[in-house]
Amino acid sequence: MTEYKLNLGHLYGDLMNTYGDYGNYLALKYYAEQIGVKINYKLISLHDPFKADDYDILLFGGGQDYEEEVVAKDLPQKSGEIKKYIENNGSLLAVCAGFQLLGSTIQFADGKTIEGIGVMPHKTVNLNSPKLTDRMRGKRLIGNIVIKNNENGETYHGFENHQGRTFLGKGEKH
Repeated sequence: MTEYKLNLGHLYGDLMNTYGDYGNYLALKYYAEQIGVKINYKLISLHDPFKADDYDILLFGGGQDYEEEVVAKDLPQKSGEIKKYIENNGSLLAVCAGFQLLGSTIQFADGKTIEGIGVMPHKTVNLNSPKLTDRMRGKRLIGNIVIKNNENGETYHGFENHQGRTFLGKGEKH
């Protein structure tokens, strides 16, 4: 019997792991093993090459401002292949700063703005940004959340801890 394998790439898993994002890999590996699927794990970090065609699924986790800034300097060398991966309907779980870095810009708590790689059209502003309405400004978003997917009716439960608001761009949905 042929063994079924998935190649999983973990973008900057050594730097972008603030909220235990390695746990996403462990959960995927566990569930894959339950159905007889082997996961080949590869960490892709600073200065490592990335080829879209080498992976069946990608993970990109969260980080603090310092790590985001370090990763933002390395990401442009991978952006073409990441864009190719996304445009070819690759499976990607990007959370927190990983998701933000795929967009156009991120504004930090100190007001500094850095460039994302723009492979997706969203942008993130700090909660103290004058671009936000009074109702949205100032309060860090921390706590349990429930999200309903209006397309399929599924409900997701999770936890958020954000200092910014991400505004989706053209073609993106929440």
